[in-house]
Amino acid sequence: MKVLFYSTYHFNTETSGPIFENIQDHINLGDEVHILTCKGEMSSCQVNPNHNYFHCQTCISTFQSGLSCLEGAYHLHYLSDILKIDEIDNKVSDITWNDNDKFRQLQHEDFDIGMGVFSSVVSIFRDPKPVLSGHEALVKNQWVSSMYIYEAIKKAIDEFKIDLVYVFNARFATLRACLRAATNKNVFCRVLEEGRDRNTYSVFPNIMPHSIEHYTKIIYELWDNADENKVSIAQLYFDNRSNSNNERVGMFTQSQEKGKLPNSWDSNRINIVFFTSSEDEFVAIGKDWDNALYENQYHTILKIAKSLQHSPKYRIYVRMHPNLKGIYNSSITDVISIKESNVELILPESKISSYSLLFSCNIVVTAGSTMGLEASVYEKPSILTSNALYMNLGCTYNPNSHEEVIKLIESEPKPMPKLGALKYGYMLTQFGKTYKYYKRIDTFQGLINGKKYGPDFVYLYIRKLGRWMRINKETRQKEINNKKQKSLYETYHG
Repeated sequence: MKVLFYSTYHFNTETSGPIFENIQDHINLGDEVHILTCKGEMSSCQVNPNHNYFHCQTCISTFQSGLSCLEGAYHLHYLSDILKIDEIDNKVSDITWNDNDKFRQLQHEDFDIGMGVFSSVVSIFRDPKPVLSGHEALVKNQWVSSMYIYEAIKKAIDEFKIDLVYVFNARFATLRACLRAATNKNVFCRVLEEGRDRNTYSVFPNIMPHSIEHYTKIIYELWDNADENKVSIAQLYFDNRSNSNNERVGMFTQSQEKGKLPNSWDSNRINIVFFTSSEDEFVAIGKDWDNALYENQYHTILKIAKSLQHSPKYRIYVRMHPNLKGIYNSSITDVISIKESNVELILPESKISSYSLLFSCNIVVTAGSTMGLEASVYEKPSILTSNALYMNLGCTYNPNSHEEVIKLIESEPKPMPKLGALKYGYMLTQFGKTYKYYKRIDTFQGLINGKKYGPDFVYLYIRKLGRWMRINKETRQKEINNKKQKSLYETYHG
């Protein structure tokens, strides 16, 4: 078998580890392995959007170091060896600047390049509604780089008669280009991602790691093949989350005061909690994630609040996700600006406990937050107003219209069965393949076949210094943004 690995996303060991793991695996299987990477040809990529020289050289140094740890034969190619960037028609003239929806629909052959570039820009700025014309150079560079990769990989597939392609993530523009090029050539592509923890990775067949259908399939397969301890394993997973004993959740909830509720909480009312989530990751995945019910979370909250104003018994608490602390964009300011009399907003940094809200409320409403799933586990009626990975598990109400949402709330619904939520939780404890050849040391360095790899000493020092400077800069900016959030809150809510 002839296998092509496309890898230009190896700034961190978390993203390079799965690539090196599978390269070594195919070498050991006796396959003909081709590796396609870059040496600075792209004007923009996801880890180095502004093409910083030291970032570029650190990334190259890390990958070359990793290659030296592999055992066995492989063929190394650079993008410029396959195709010169000035040989392509980059179709920059197709860019639509003043309409994000039209931009997202831009297509080149099998490549949804508009969606890919939009996803990259949204993630770089953590803004689900970026003004593209305000980032013209970045948008053009992402566009040209993606088009270049798409054409180069198609040519490499033909030239080396490739049977199988690998890429990491595939959501961002310069990575999505690889998946779509393989599709165009009718070649199977395995998309790699991190697994349930740092010791595992996951593989997605010909799809991005956000496929609702594929996740649903994995959930049922893992559950059906599990032993009799699966229920207790799943329940323990959620109990650890609610007690801040989960690594990923704990960072958001440890600063909250257990048992703390808003001062206005009245158990005689019907208390509805809307748990917000980040909109930037899923705003440009594809049609599976388009929300036909509401435009965004702001419109969801506003419409529900207005429709329930006829009765004083309803109170809506909007718990902004703690990971939105320090973020300031229109998706944040719109929600903070909601000034309906039956709505109380809880800022991301608030000490109010998310889980106390969950345990004490009557109804949970989300637009895909995992709190909608956890509501089912703890036997609270959960209404899902957008698409989510857990939407087809029978543990949430999935209304098809705003009118249906309101009827559900007014009917004071009973909790849906929690079995589907437990299946999802069990999946989160099990999914992923355990590494055989790769082991993570930290985000800068790892081991392959027991040999250390990472950037050379100079670039490692620059990388660590740069990371320290970036974190400090981001911390200062988050403090500024937090003050802006509070100031805006005080303007609207006193």
